[in-house]
Amino acid sequence: MKKVLLTLGALALTSFSAQASIDSLVNEYSYDLMSQNVSDVTSGNAININDVNVSISSFSYSEYQTTEEWSVKCGYKNCYWDRDSKSLTETNTIDTAETAFVTDWGYAVKNDAEATGEHQTIDNFKEVTINSRNGGWNKTVDKFRTFEYLLFSFDEGVNLTDIDFGWNNGDDQQVSVVSLNNASALTSDSWDKLVSNETTLNAVSNSFNIVGGQYDGTVQLTGFETTYSNYWLVGAYNKAFGDIGGKDYNDAFKISGVQFNTLKSIKEPPPKVSEPGILFIMSIGAGIALYRRRRSD
Repeated sequence: MKKVLLTLGALALTSFSAQASIDSLVNEYSYDLMSQNVSDVTSGNAININDVNVSISSFSYSEYQTTEEWSVKCGYKNCYWDRDSKSLTETNTIDTAETAFVTDWGYAVKNDAEATGEHQTIDNFKEVTINSRNGGWNKTVDKFRTFEYLLFSFDEGVNLTDIDFGWNNGDDQQVSVVSLNNASALTSDSWDKLVSNETTLNAVSNSFNIVGGQYDGTVQLTGFETTYSNYWLVGAYNKAFGDIGGKDYNDAFKISGVQFNTLKSIKEPPPKVSEPGILFIMSIGAGIALYRRRRSD
């Protein structure tokens, strides 16, 4: 009888013991770029979104460059441009670019091959520069295969969930997204290396179709549900980051906002011992004491 009562008492004490537990709370945030100070965003200053700091910078990846030499040739009746030579150089370089704001539509990227103006987008177009010489009788045409991206840098790990577009190029528009472990070596790697074992950036990437209208497009990210990172690249569709079909040379858009989640650790208070539980423990204790008294008599 004594052993049975002691066992019941131990079980009761175990059932109502106070233990603190650690859990995580998901906080949802919306970063409306259009409501921020333009100079703060374009200069890369940190913007505080409910105690989460985020800044934006721009990058452009050059895959290759072609150079064509042209000269004016004149025949019996007229003159015309004739291409004298063409060369191709694989560049595979990532360079910093300029973050540009396009009024009413969102933020874009201006690379070194583009002129300043309201036409800026985040795109994967071929950029063309023309340099004339000899009074216009000769010219050099350089064509650059580029992919442009915005880098969102957060002061803590976040899970990017949605992207909003104030403008996109219409039908068949895709976007590529990459989470990075760090951004310090970003300009020393190519896009292909970002998603391979040759880089230290520990990238996770995917591509998505833009849905909605031309002036209110959006993307809900999938495949990143458990990915929390301080650095997120968002930009023109590149099949190296996830081939989902479609063209990878006609995508252009301006970003107006993003949504993201953070994980906050919370410490739950220890559960309270209910009054019936206390009475049960006290009754067992009294029973043990009474049993011992009778045995001693």
